[in-house]
Amino acid sequence: MAQLPGEVTDRSVTVYMTGAVCTQPTQLFQSWQARGVIQSFLNDLRKRKSAHLRLLGDLSTEGSPPAPSPAAAALARLFSLLVDMPAADVQVRAPDVAPLVADPTALAAMVERLYDHWRRYERYLIFEGKADDSRDSAIAGHMPFIRNNQDLNALVRQAYRQIQNHLKGFWPRVYRQVPAGANMSLLIEQIHWQCPPGAYEQLRSVPMVRLALIAPPVTLYPRRNARRGKIAQLSENPLDRAYLDPAQWFCLPILVGELRFLFFFEREYMSLAVSLVNLFELSGHDTARERPDGMMFFGFPRELLGQDDVAFYVDEERDLVVGVVGKSEDVDYFGYCKKPTLTLHNVIMMRRGRLPVHGAMSLIRLQDGTEFSVVIIGDSGAGKSETLEAFRVMADEWISDMTIVFDDMGSLTIDEQGRMLGYGTEIGAFVRLDDLDPGYAFTQFDRSI
Repeated sequence: MAQLPGEVTDRSVTVYMTGAVCTQPTQLFQSWQARGVIQSFLNDLRKRKSAHLRLLGDLSTEGSPPAPSPAAAALARLFSLLVDMPAADVQVRAPDVAPLVADPTALAAMVERLYDHWRRYERYLIFEGKADDSRDSAIAGHMPFIRNNQDLNALVRQAYRQIQNHLKGFWPRVYRQVPAGANMSLLIEQIHWQCPPGAYEQLRSVPMVRLALIAPPVTLYPRRNARRGKIAQLSENPLDRAYLDPAQWFCLPILVGELRFLFFFEREYMSLAVSLVNLFELSGHDTARERPDGMMFFGFPRELLGQDDVAFYVDEERDLVVGVVGKSEDVDYFGYCKKPTLTLHNVIMMRRGRLPVHGAMSLIRLQDGTEFSVVIIGDSGAGKSETLEAFRVMADEWISDMTIVFDDMGSLTIDEQGRMLGYGTEIGAFVRLDDLDPGYAFTQFDRSI
């Protein structure tokens, strides 16, 4: 697997870890990502014409990640020292950065603002693992991944607190255990899966997500807040004319209901793609190796799609449905991940003789023991989710339990006994909060993206 570089953009930081992880707070500031974040912070201060810039004297703040300015490099060195020693000692032992700590109180205020700047980032941590059969059966394969995330979170908070102590001269009396490490982490592996021949061969070397960790609540700020247009059907396989660089793409294996999907996404759209694990089940070790029923490509070369931002192709020869979303700022919205994926699900269900439905289904149990299922079908905005919410809120004294089978897209079929069966697609929800009871968002906040 080719080593993937880390990345610092205007809204995200990606740290790719292949070797030993940081064990001491001072090591955090020795990475180029730290200098990149500091540079981004300085760019923000310069844009706002902040008074904090006076602390830097004549040091140039002109730069951009990954090429930091002299000011960013000096601050990174200063912070690595302040983790271990008071400001007075820094002035004696490090005369090159001594002018920066001439006013420790003002510098402490700047550090506080830098800490907030860091926590506003989308923060990703990516580990490379080796595929093995124990990933799903043994917790030992998961614990190092979990602990490394916990350790990074603790190290960042420790670095912040020690720096503030050495600048202010006292420890805080109120501690806030805010998330300070990675928002989302991925364990990626190079695994062998049943890849179809032909144009699909190029996908074999794309690393696959095997484990994901989310530190909720996660707040993301996409460039768009609505989905537009239709999902067109293509007459030719878009992969026949495309080359996807494995170093720029990841594969997220998911289960959409009972269907096996491989969701390929360009790294730029990591926040949207990783959010899918809150909506669909991440495939297990064996399932990820099996032949997929559908493939999605998010961030596909836009010039190969003509007039269509979103499209799909039915590969009759391989009994496979392929969906593509073109690379563009216009598709920077989670709905472009969810709806095209569910459209592929619907196409496959129709090919298998099921009826896909856009609606909501719930199994309702009354307190007298009566059970029945309700399916509500309608266009977007017709009130499907609101109706289920009304059942939950207004009929609470009669209902003992409600099990949501699907809340957006599902399928119906009739079994051999003549019974109608409903199948869901999602394990979570992507909802507009204005649909629901005002308190709902707060009760679910600790699990939300």
